[in-house]
Amino acid sequence: MAHVRRWGLWSLLLAFVACWIGVQASLPSTRAWDCLEASNDIDAPCWRLKPDCDGLFEGFGRPHAATPYTTNALGFRGTLPNQADPPTRRIGVLGASTLFGYGVTDTQTWRVHAQKQVDRQPERERIRWLNLAVAGYDLRKQIARADHHRKRGVDGFIFVVDVPLLGELDCRSWWRTQSPAARLIAPLRWWYLRDALKMSRPDTAQVEAALRRLVDWRRNHPDVDVWLAVLAPLGDKSSHQQQVANVNSSGVRVLDLSDRLAMTDPGRNPAAADYLLDNEEGWNAKGHDMLGRALADVWMADVAALAAATTATGKGDR
Repeated sequence: MAHVRRWGLWSLLLAFVACWIGVQASLPSTRAWDCLEASNDIDAPCWRLKPDCDGLFEGFGRPHAATPYTTNALGFRGTLPNQADPPTRRIGVLGASTLFGYGVTDTQTWRVHAQKQVDRQPERERIRWLNLAVAGYDLRKQIARADHHRKRGVDGFIFVVDVPLLGELDCRSWWRTQSPAARLIAPLRWWYLRDALKMSRPDTAQVEAALRRLVDWRRNHPDVDVWLAVLAPLGDKSSHQQQVANVNSSGVRVLDLSDRLAMTDPGRNPAAADYLLDNEEGWNAKGHDMLGRALADVWMADVAALAAATTATGKGDR
């Protein structure tokens, strides 16, 4: 009888282990987050990218073909600026996972295409684009991170947002994903990750508060050039135009990409899948090509318009 009970216990244990392995294997991969680490620093709220990290994207919630990515020694994606190059104006672009470029290789991100676009233009100064995006960084976190990069020689910043990024992600949810228990137990970690990545659509008051924070940051740093790049409309046509006008009048230049990128939005273009990853959790190489060229074109047009206005004002003063 005891022998039978022992075999029964072993059978239950083996069944439990088999079920556990099955559950672990069936969960979406969390390897995309392996290059993120928890942070309590004032200029890296919640989390930041690890320097010199080799990561692998296999999808957030839905499977995706394994795609490698890397971070450099300073903890952002892309090659480091060459110190031997001639004096260069460094433009840092801050955003979330879309801008970081999960699902495409280092040579396929928007930054590569934007850099090529700028390099084709006869400029008086060299321009170097930096991909400073971090997954899950809403506008408030982008602003905090800009302080870190400003102290390290970045001359100007483009903050890239859509409406959800004008809300705020809860840091506490993310910190739970880094606990020893969550790292050991995949279902627990995935549950925490799902909670950490919830981004509800902010209301009008939250949108206006986030934009005011950026305007205030710009006023506190008058020596830094600041742009706000908008990927999608900030409401209906009237409210979008009003928000853009309000920010423009504050000294923050708005780069409105919402019309140029409409074809990547499934809600506005039935063929948007051509620009999205197979699992629709970001943009594919074609989408990044479009984003890079659009961002560079609109930015260069704004810089040229600002230079022309400054020249005209100078002539008027004389």
